[in-house]
Amino acid sequence: MKDSIILIPTNRTDHNKKYSPLRANVSLFFRRYGMAVFFIAVLFSGMILGALRISVGNALFHEKLFDYLHNTVTYKSDIQPLEVFADSFVLSMVFTLLLICSAVSVLGVTAVPLIMFVRGILYGAVSGYLCIVFGLKGLAYYIAVLLPGGFISALALVYCSQYCMDFSVSVIMSVFGKDSSIMLKQRLKELIMNCAYMNIILIFASLTDTILYYLVGGLFSF
Repeated sequence: MKDSIILIPTNRTDHNKKYSPLRANVSLFFRRYGMAVFFIAVLFSGMILGALRISVGNALFHEKLFDYLHNTVTYKSDIQPLEVFADSFVLSMVFTLLLICSAVSVLGVTAVPLIMFVRGILYGAVSGYLCIVFGLKGLAYYIAVLLPGGFISALALVYCSQYCMDFSVSVIMSVFGKDSSIMLKQRLKELIMNCAYMNIILIFASLTDTILYYLVGGLFSF
């Protein structure tokens, strides 16, 4: 009788392929929220550039810019609440419309991040102006009056930009025949619906700006 060889499987673990819960969670996080993280990073990059840009430059540039910001940002007792609300809401809506218009074209994949970057520059310019001109008082004014509403509107724009980018990618895919018109229409409905939700958030952000402007802004004299 020939000897038979029996192979017994072993339980050896390949350490190179060992399952890592942390790596899996990080991967899952970026799959779900990677686009949001990207636009937050773009926004912060613009803020840094805006704050740095306002700290350098020629005297004429500073004078014109500081005059404009002083008239639009700092507290004025004679401004009506409706004006404060309208200024805040209209500015946010301008960027929202730019995002939506960019989303319906093949250029949206580059235009949407650029628009968010420009919005970040404006955020940074305002904070930089207040800190440079008014020091700690300006920083306190920014944190107490402008930051809460600005933070809410920034989150709304990040929320909107994700859907705008997604729709722009769908437009490109449909141009090359890789996405059906039915799917494109469905994504367009999602874009419109989510932008409607975002407008509600922007209204809340503008109300926050208005309330804090009158409740807290009057405590600061410029």
